[in-house]
Amino acid sequence: MLGDAWATTNPQFGLGISLGLLHARLLRDVLRAQDRPTALTASFQSNMEQLTPLYLGLSEWEAHRQAEIQADMRGSIYRTPDPAWKQHLAGRFAGMHDADVMRGLADIGFLLADARKVMQRPGLLARLSQVAAQAPSQPEGPSRRTVLAAAELRAA
Repeated sequence: MLGDAWATTNPQFGLGISLGLLHARLLRDVLRAQDRPTALTASFQSNMEQLTPLYLGLSEWEAHRQAEIQADMRGSIYRTPDPAWKQHLAGRFAGMHDADVMRGLADIGFLLADARKVMQRPGLLARLSQVAAQAPSQPEGPSRRTVLAAAELRAA
């Protein structure tokens, strides 16, 4: 399986083609390096392990984001003990307040660079931590209820 047949992601990520191209590049590299069909299959499968964490991370992000939206619709705040989601929220806040952090996160989000390499950029992790430490305990901006009330006022 290749591309969307292997891993379909939420269209809001806009990564379907990018993920498919990364997948095709892995297959190309395996085809160039192997001359026996059984070795080809084993080699391609082991190379797929490079993309699996990316796909799983996107799936986990989507589950958390859906839960966050549902909580907001109920008028509550989504909380989870998952450290990855807490890191995402910290990064989301820091990216809105620091251009270098935003560029690094954009490189990761658009699959332009490996996350581990981006986080090794001089001073980036420290800056992300410093800015994220200032994040409020609740999300910034108006609540869903406030936005809906404002929309009703406009419609009247």
